[in-house]
Amino acid sequence: MAASAARGDTVRMQKLLELLEALRGVDSAVRREAATALGELGAAEAVPHLLEALRGGAGRHGRQEAAVRREAAGALGKLGAAEAAPQLLEALRCGATPIRMCARRRRGRSGSSAPRRPRPGSWRRCRATPISDVRREAANAFWKFGALEVAPGLLRMLEEDGDSEFRRTAAKVLDRFDPKDLALQLVRTVRNRDMGIPWRETAASELARLVTKDAAVALALADEHADALHDAAQEEEVGKVFRDSCAKAVGKIDAAHAQAADDAARHGTATQHRASTSGS
Repeated sequence: MAASAARGDTVRMQKLLELLEALRGVDSAVRREAATALGELGAAEAVPHLLEALRGGAGRHGRQEAAVRREAAGALGKLGAAEAAPQLLEALRCGATPIRMCARRRRGRSGSSAPRRPRPGSWRRCRATPISDVRREAANAFWKFGALEVAPGLLRMLEEDGDSEFRRTAAKVLDRFDPKDLALQLVRTVRNRDMGIPWRETAASELARLVTKDAAVALALADEHADALHDAAQEEEVGKVFRDSCAKAVGKIDAAHAQAADDAARHGTATQHRASTSGS
């Protein structure tokens, strides 16, 4: 039994070394397959090498190289490599095309004075780039190792990003997070003054939407969270949308807790009544 296990370890190590050598090669197709295989092998030792592949490098450009980076991002997600979060976040930002840029491109082609924000169908014009696949895999990787801290960034990108395929992926990734966990992360973002106002405003708006949609999410937030939102809304530099979203979220949280207390009181009264009736 021990000898068999030792042979298995030796075979796995040999396979790992072969794949790492292939990942360092010059053939993009071979490197792409090696990145995929490393993720399937579950080789945590490969994380630094996959991070290097995700970064790319001098002379490594084009559609084939983007496919290598895409598979590296996917492998990092499969391996649960939380240490890859900063680089995956950079991959999310890399190649992002703002919606307003898409609108300018569309105006430039047509020569018309089209609205600054394009129609949803026009987003397709801005998505044909090999970087799109890299960004989608990076977004999926965050969900696979539960990196809730990226949620506010994905929400902001949903508002600003012109890549419609990426926006769909970001929306799906956000839907996979538990709404209660997501709400807690959004509160952290709202109260974090080191974050930019636009990101905090997006977090506040999404939080208000979540607690309005589901009272259970509002009930999962405590008084301290409502107090933090109230304090954030008093900051001088924030705008009306931020303040209104915070106020709406606080109102829903307070209402959920009041309803829960009322339900508990009614339940207690009913239980008392049944007990006294059965006793008589």
